[in-house]
Amino acid sequence: MIDFISEHFIKPIYKGTGYNIYNTIIYGLLLGIGIILADKMLKKLRISINREFYFATIPFLTLASILRALTDAHILPTSFFFITPGIFLTIFLLTFFSLGIALILENKKGIEYHKSFFGFGLGFLAYPLALLLQNIRFWVPLLQIIAVTVVSSLFILFFLRAFKIKSKVISLIYSSHMLDASATFIAIQFYGYWEEHVFENYLIHLANTALVLYPLKILILIIAISLLEKIDENSLWYYAIFLLGYSPGLRDTFKIMLLG
Repeated sequence: MIDFISEHFIKPIYKGTGYNIYNTIIYGLLLGIGIILADKMLKKLRISINREFYFATIPFLTLASILRALTDAHILPTSFFFITPGIFLTIFLLTFFSLGIALILENKKGIEYHKSFFGFGLGFLAYPLALLLQNIRFWVPLLQIIAVTVVSSLFILFFLRAFKIKSKVISLIYSSHMLDASATFIAIQFYGYWEEHVFENYLIHLANTALVLYPLKILILIIAISLLEKIDENSLWYYAIFLLGYSPGLRDTFKIMLLG
């Protein structure tokens, strides 16, 4: 059992060998449990997952992406708390600590929680962001990824409008996953990277192109959003789908900018 855990869970973390079927399933289950528990906590705190919440948490999601990229580039030491799955725990603790302080300030000082919450996020983000900017070597990948993300997002938004889907949350979710697909596509097609996830990697090799990620992403999102259609959009489940596109996409973008 110890050898099994070491081979499929510990070694992939520290050797960067990517995901396998075993850690993919376990991490997925842990993420689902984490979302359920976090959703219950937010409901007890009477926090709505609205536009203000999305905006206030962007620094924390960006922090996760930067820490991962800096670790991948060996600018920060490899640590369980800076790579998957530890990075989820790190950002979760920082986020809920900051949220708790922000709620106290709202009760004591009348400051709207999302403003101080956002400010705490910027505070945590400041040094890693400065470290990132100091070490960026390649700017062309950023332009490539932005261009492909914009084109693919506009394509998706056109079809959402055609089907009379005007939800800003759903549009944001699709756009975040177009960022993720675009960053992966550019990384694989032009910079010699490979896909870490088991199923996606299999499909890329089968199709002989990373373009297959776009229809795959769209299909998965259609299924996921359809399953959630009876749930209010101000739900942590919608937010979770958003962050699963935004943070990995940003991390891949920063990684290419650091390493080329």
